[in-house]
Amino acid sequence: MKAYYESILPGMREEARAHGYALAVHGSMTRDLDLIALAWSARASSPAVVADAVAGAIGVKFAHLVDQTNPHRFVFHIITSRYRQLEDGEKVAEGFIDLSVAKTGIYSADRRSAGKDI
Repeated sequence: MKAYYESILPGMREEARAHGYALAVHGSMTRDLDLIALAWSARASSPAVVADAVAGAIGVKFAHLVDQTNPHRFVFHIITSRYRQLEDGEKVAEGFIDLSVAKTGIYSADRRSAGKDI
């Protein structure tokens, strides 16, 4: 799984940057991919917008928001990034990304303008 996670990371970082965020890896990338998105621009997109954009970079339509209280102002999203098809046709998820997006106070209305001053 580590090689797979390493292969999708550049596109996700590019999309996060376009929304005013830096994207960092924490963890070993063996079981899942743990990411932290930190606002790097005064015009950063909201956590939900950047999570959906990062998911979109790997072909996933949306990121699942995990309703979890965190004292450090992070919003958690889980992205299922890869599926394997079983012999009976059933799809089984096998690639998981845990994305923590740091909350900031102000978000840009224009998604694509967020990364211009990074």
